[in-house]
Amino acid sequence: MDAANNWAHEGQRHRFARLFDHGPMNKCCEGLKGRLKERLGEKPNAEDRAAATKLQEVAEAFIQLQDQRYSADYDNSRQWTRTETLNAIFQSETAISTWTEVRKTELAQDFLFDLIPIPRARVVPTR
Repeated sequence: MDAANNWAHEGQRHRFARLFDHGPMNKCCEGLKGRLKERLGEKPNAEDRAAATKLQEVAEAFIQLQDQRYSADYDNSRQWTRTETLNAIFQSETAISTWTEVRKTELAQDFLFDLIPIPRARVVPTR
């Protein structure tokens, strides 16, 4: 993963990569469009709009590929055709290429941070 590969301490990269969990990452990807809209407002500049569009493409590919991986791993009644498999490979390669185009933008860096499942403080209602 890009975030782990850029972690300054090479000996800790594997541990850092283990912070990422596919379930929360999927939810993060599902909520990306709303977070981008909130962050960019009604009239984002052209650079941010282009980066946001590409990030949404990456997030959508993650969701779809994660669903397909889950099906491949756990749905024993499903038989994957060669074409379906090659399409999934192509989709993942396209997502990686798209990510490479935007990975250094501030929006992409924020997205990486959002992928880490940080426990949120619980608010206990007062009685």
